[in-house]
Amino acid sequence: MLIGRLLRSVAGQAALVATHPYPIDVPVSERDDTEREAREKAEVQRTWQSLGFEPFREDVWVMQPHLSAHGDAVERLEAALAQHL
Repeated sequence: MLIGRLLRSVAGQAALVATHPYPIDVPVSERDDTEREAREKAEVQRTWQSLGFEPFREDVWVMQPHLSAHGDAVERLEAALAQHL
């Protein structure tokens, strides 16, 4: 939710926003555990996808803030949060 609102305010004039979704909380010593890394990476990617980002190539995901996908995604998150408050 925080990322969504931040992107809405800082990326308004951008044509494209790119990210490399990766689980930063996996310790370097445990990155040899490819199964864990893949599982946690998929979880992080689902989060970015929920904000309107889509896979582009390799591990880069993109979002076009001027399209409705991002705004709609943030509105859905806000509505879901409001139901839980």
